[in-house]
Amino acid sequence: MHHLRKTSSAVVLLSLAQPARRKCWLFQQMETESYIAFAETEALMILAFFKGVFVAEDSAVSRFVDTIQKAVKNTQGRGTCGDSQWTAARETSRRASKLDEEGMEVAVCRHGFLLKALNMYRGEIFAYPLYLQRELMPAKAQFFAMDVACKYWPYLEKVASVLPALQELTTMKPFLSVMHARAHATKCEINWSGRNQEGAGTTAGEEVEQVNSYLSRCALTTKYMSKAARVDMLTLHAMGWNEKKNLSLHQALSTRYVKTCQRLHDETARLADLKTELDCTDEVVSQWLSDVKEWAAGETPDTSRASQGTTHRGLQQSIEGLYLSVRHRKRTLYRQNGITI
Repeated sequence: MHHLRKTSSAVVLLSLAQPARRKCWLFQQMETESYIAFAETEALMILAFFKGVFVAEDSAVSRFVDTIQKAVKNTQGRGTCGDSQWTAARETSRRASKLDEEGMEVAVCRHGFLLKALNMYRGEIFAYPLYLQRELMPAKAQFFAMDVACKYWPYLEKVASVLPALQELTTMKPFLSVMHARAHATKCEINWSGRNQEGAGTTAGEEVEQVNSYLSRCALTTKYMSKAARVDMLTLHAMGWNEKKNLSLHQALSTRYVKTCQRLHDETARLADLKTELDCTDEVVSQWLSDVKEWAAGETPDTSRASQGTTHRGLQQSIEGLYLSVRHRKRTLYRQNGITI
């Protein structure tokens, strides 16, 4: 059980990335087939040896979700950012008719240690990561990484303004996971991406994808289990994963430190070459950064097909964003392949 506790001087809380959430689901179980009926599973959870250790109790999560949804008026529909539509960026969702549980929401630290999980019953709604964030607040994490942080954080601030008990959660810094940030709007990537967050270093915010790949294998058997057996199985797998990570942590941290130092050296040299090429000073570079941040913080036009380009100003901003995005990705690809431009 101690393998579910990790002490670290630099814990960064990461939420579960969206793609693999629905793999640890559970078939709807019927009494006529000698399985445990859904209505009875909560009562029979006392059979689980690890009740509440890793997977949060459904009753506690349900009460929290009901409290949130009663206190805050939810916005219907999915969230869009740029040309992408995110299924996880929503405040409400319907329950699946053929599944008892639609998947799991998992929180891990930046080193990939599993911290807490919960069962999803209403799809990927914001109230679930909000529950995990509240549960892990005592860890004093600096960042909260998520693949839809740009949509989740305004929701968190809205909820915290109504429920003062959650106000402390806003002291964390939102962190848009680096890989998913590529699919967001350019302004969103500049404002929210972890690459642009001071103090985040080279943290990618995608470490949870490794956990998804590991836990999703359990779905081959857990989808046929009783609720208690499923909780115990997933908890044992989580403990085994954390033990494995703990044994190799010194090697992982040493390797990451060497890579980070090398990355810092390369980027410093590249910046110096760029300043020489453009004949600019540190003050000019700082002014450019301020200009980019000011542009990104400006009002973003509606990029939906129905309204895109309907105004001169909106079309101009869309073109600017696309041009900057293409230039940035081109430079990134060339740098990764050792090509000078």
